[in-house]
Amino acid sequence: MKKILLTSILAVIVGTTIVNADNDKTVTSKNYVDTQIGTRQATIPATGTNASTPGDTVVTYTDTAGTIGERGIYDGSDDYDSSTDADKLVTAGVLADGLDSVQSNLPTVTTSKLTCADSPSCTLWTVADHDVYGESCKARYAACSDNNECCEGMLCVGSRCNYGH
Repeated sequence: MKKILLTSILAVIVGTTIVNADNDKTVTSKNYVDTQIGTRQATIPATGTNASTPGDTVVTYTDTAGTIGERGIYDGSDDYDSSTDADKLVTAGVLADGLDSVQSNLPTVTTSKLTCADSPSCTLWTVADHDVYGESCKARYAACSDNNECCEGMLCVGSRCNYGH
């Protein structure tokens, strides 16, 4: 009798567990994912379908919900063309190369820097020359250059740079 009672209790426990397991878990098949779950989120289309820039692109947000944008990437492999490359994103390498090129072509001028040599009274100063980026221009009352050029805002008046008064 005890065996029958114990067997009956075990059968009820196992049966309840199996019924609950069936209710809590669903086996997901590839077909179910493709037909049901796949419809719940839009897929990102292939490159070149949202912009006229096929190839290397990035996905961007738009102002319209559910619609994505696309931007091309300018990597410097071709000469820059403002009609086709103006809206592309620039890689860090291209930007760094461009800055190096600009920096190496900037004009420099030698100027003097004063440094206090006996702080805090500063009655003695050291003077050191430093090269800085910029152009030398003729200051007020300086002799005009050979091309009659002076600093911005000044004119060559009587062979001297002045404010045009």
